[in-house]
Formats: sequence, structure tokens, C-alpha cells
Amino acid sequence: MPRDDAYKAVQENAMAAWESETSFHERVAADARITKYLDAKALAHTFDLQRQLRYVDAIFDRVFGAHPAGEKSVAGSAGKH
Repeated sequence: MPRDDAYKAVQENAMAAWESETSFHERVAADARITKYLDAKALAHTFDLQRQLRYVDAIFDRVFGAHPAGEKSVAGSAGKH
């Protein structure tokens, strides 16, 4: 898929999800323009919050200094509500 087409597909789904307060992930998963190139496994990998935040603690430690021992990490609680 050309980059411009990918951008348009993602932006359309993002705006529609925002305006209708629906799930961006579900909209993308139902969009044939996207699922033509990404299967359910690839989409799950893309939307995996744990994977996306895997380095956040190291980044915060580098910027702000190490967090105190016993303090919960940011990444360790990602996606857990």
C-alpha cells in the first residue's frame, strides 16, 4: 500500500473513532483497505500496549533518574484497568 493511501486509511479511521467515540482498533480491524495487508495477528502486535511501552521505564529513568525501589513501573501497569 502506498504511504499516502495508508495515511489516509488510518486518518479516516482515527477521525471516525474520535467523532463517534468508537474503538479505533475495531475500526482498523474492520477496514478492508488495511486488513488486505495486515492480518489479525499483525494488528494485535501493532496494538499491543505492553510492546509499545516496553522501554518507557528506562526512558523515564534516563530522563528523571531511577525510580525508588519497590515503586511500580509505568510499563508494568499498561493496559491493566
